[in-house]
Amino acid sequence: MKVELPDLVGYESLIDFIEKYKLYKLEGNILEIGSFLGGGTVKLALLVEKYKKKVYTVDIFDPDVDLSVNTDGLSMSEIYNLILQGKKQLSLFKKVIEGFDNIIVIHKDSKDLTFRKEEKFFFTFIDGNHTPFYIWNDFKLSWNNTVSGGVVAFHDYRGDLPETTSAIEEIRDKYKKEIERTEEIYEKKILFLFKK
Repeated sequence: MKVELPDLVGYESLIDFIEKYKLYKLEGNILEIGSFLGGGTVKLALLVEKYKKKVYTVDIFDPDVDLSVNTDGLSMSEIYNLILQGKKQLSLFKKVIEGFDNIIVIHKDSKDLTFRKEEKFFFTFIDGNHTPFYIWNDFKLSWNNTVSGGVVAFHDYRGDLPETTSAIEEIRDKYKKEIERTEEIYEKKILFLFKK
């Protein structure tokens, strides 16, 4: 029986993108900021294990901290708690990723995180806290360690979180000299930035 992995984004779009551009041939690993229940994390880990690469995933595992409000007036915290229905996020996540030795879990607030210069990423997916402060923080955290030709992708671009979209557009405009080009999957609300 096939186990359905909890994936709210549709990580197949990310996997298709990585394979289309053969990003796994670049130096480094994958960084995921915001793993929620780990379904997408596992899909990324399955993709890159054959290339002897890892997925570093960062999450605070506290569904109450993201107070971003969508256009329907619901906070992300409320949405996460509706999905969890009283279950513990971290416990569910650990069950989903069990048995994977190429998933490195960083259980902390991304604003308290730094990477050493030698830690390189060829692909980052940002879907953590949706407030502008964190969008900027998570971008800088990943971009500084993204290899040339690598990609940083944002979820919830032009979706129902206008402040998130505004922050992503500010980043795109401010860093345009360092960005080779952008690509968008509108249906999945994902924007990809290619680093020069």
